[in-house]
Order: sequence, then C-alpha cells, then structure tokens
Amino acid sequence: MRAVGPDAGYNSIGVRCRLTMTTEPQSFEEAVSRFEVFLKENGHSSNVMWVEPSDLVLSGEHSVYVKLPTPISNVTRARDRFERGIGNELGITFGTICDLSNATCCYAWVPKDEIDRQYHLMGRGLKVTATTGSSRLNGILIRNQLRWRLLKLLHRRHTRLRDSLFGWKHCLKQACQKDTKLRPKLCLR
Repeated sequence: MRAVGPDAGYNSIGVRCRLTMTTEPQSFEEAVSRFEVFLKENGHSSNVMWVEPSDLVLSGEHSVYVKLPTPISNVTRARDRFERGIGNELGITFGTICDLSNATCCYAWVPKDEIDRQYHLMGRGLKVTATTGSSRLNGILIRNQLRWRLLKLLHRRHTRLRDSLFGWKHCLKQACQKDTKLRPKLCLR
C-alpha cells in the first residue's frame, strides 16, 4: 500500500486524513488485514472496532462518546457492505472515527450508486482513510445504559452531524439544508 502524498489528503467532508488506494482484496478478512496494517502505519491502534452511528454521541468538544458493548452485528454490516461494494464495483471505504485507548473505532461505507461513487472520488476497490493530526478525535467509552441515554439527550443537537463522520457527505448536505445555522460552519456547497 502507498499513501498519497506525505501526509496528504482530505476526506469527503474536508477532514484532514491519510489516504491509500489498494488493489481489490479477495475477501473481507484480507481487506481488514490491510486496513489494520494501514492503521498501525499511521499511528492508530490496529485493533478495529466497527461502529455504526447509533453507537456514537458527539459531544461537540473534539471527542466522541462510544457505547459499549458494540453489537456483534456491526461486523456483519461491515462485511455485507464490503461484499456489496466490491460485488457491484462501487468500491468500499474503511475509515476511522475516533481513537480509544486500545482500539480504533472504524466504519465501512459504500456509495449508493455510480454517481455517488464518482462524487466521492472512489475507485472500484478498497479505499482506506485515517484521520491525522488535529482531525483525530478521542473516544470516551460508555458502559452504563442510563448514562448513555442521558448523553444522547444532552447532546441531541449534534445527532444529525454524527453521520458526517462516516463519510456520508449527502447526509451532511441534507442536515445543512434543514438547519441554516450549520451552513457557514460545516456545509460543502
């Protein structure tokens, strides 16, 4: 694998990150193995923890609350996305959300169609990204369900922005169209 530029790149929502393009892996396990190597090379834990938007709460203070335990179905969803992305030749992105003390919270994303693939500058294989420098977010583990519900309630205004962490630019654009206060800060026009 080779990084594009020395530190190079910005992901689909303008967050500074490292980018690597690879040849198509033959299996989900091979893709994850490549991703783990990439994470380690870029200063992240190679222990991948797949997360979904429902597992996260944004605090608005450069950190993310992460609900534990994460559902086992998250791995299945990541695998299904991989198979759909590679099988339909739309590509697949594995990326980082936040860092925990012993793991990296990660996502798997597939464009919805050919136009979305082109819009996100995706190849037809595996694309891996990892946040770098000041773009890296800290994860705060939450095991208590009562505390989790309280945090969701306290930080509900950040809920719509949570999807933007997963590389889903169209979700961020929709949130900006509904909330004009967000436009100057976050929206890509």
